[in-house]
Amino acid sequence: MNELRARQAQDAEELVLRHEEWAGTATVSMYRCEVDESGGIRFADLAEEAGT
Repeated sequence: MNELRARQAQDAEELVLRHEEWAGTATVSMYRCEVDESGGIRFADLAEEAGT
């Protein structure tokens, strides 16, 4: 699980840094949907986790 999250953070960082190539001047947001054992849903901000 930690490897997957680390890779997602790395991908998010790269996408934010290069977003003008594929999104122009648009603001870009990226989230990971997490579902806990009880079925609760939470969205984690990948750009924030990537430090951007």
